Amino acid sequence: MKIPIAVLEIISQRVKELENQNNLQNENSLYKEINIELKRIESLVGQALYISRSGNYSSDFLIEEVNLEKVIKEIVRRNKHLFIYNKIDLKLENLDVNVLTDKKWIIHIVEQIIDNSCKYIEENGQIEIYTAKDEKSIKLHIKDNGIGIAPQDIERVFDQGFTGKNGRKKTKSTGMGLYISKKILNKLSHSIDVSSTQCEFCDIYITFYNLSDYFTL
Repeated sequence: MKIPIAVLEIISQRVKELENQNNLQNENSLYKEINIELKRIESLVGQALYISRSGNYSSDFLIEEVNLEKVIKEIVRRNKHLFIYNKIDLKLENLDVNVLTDKKWIIHIVEQIIDNSCKYIEENGQIEIYTAKDEKSIKLHIKDNGIGIAPQDIERVFDQGFTGKNGRKKTKSTGMGLYISKKILNKLSHSIDVSSTQCEFCDIYITFYNLSDYFTL
């Protein structure tokens, strides 16, 4: 699957060059539309690979000290097209903290959450990413001012295959991203929760506990 994706990326660059030559770069750019869908394909392929490995994930963990600010900035760079094309304002605050976790899995999970936020947020919306600390834990919040989650769905967003009211409106929703995220985070002795008010905001936050027993992994 990655070979045709790579070929399509080359073709999309040619489209971009042609549009530049003919001064056709605008909001209705064909290159923009192709690139958005290519990034979506890459994300779904990555998700499929992670799901296929999730049955044996316990042998794949590497627990180390991870700086959340560096991780978030890496994710933002990799997904900048989502913010630029959807005209989303990104606000990063208080992220320079270290946690014990598996860097590769955390990057994948945060990317899933950000992708969801971009999917359900209106153009010119805002996503806030910040941490909050107390004596027992550090919480990483990813909060958007999008359409939120219906009250009847909020208890089921982490269920396998559950797409909910919003997901049924979005044909690209698989209902697997948050399910796998919770499964992995539980195994890492972290937790994931959601707070939302419909039509106002959605706040998904990961809790890194200070005294997790990582030797049980």
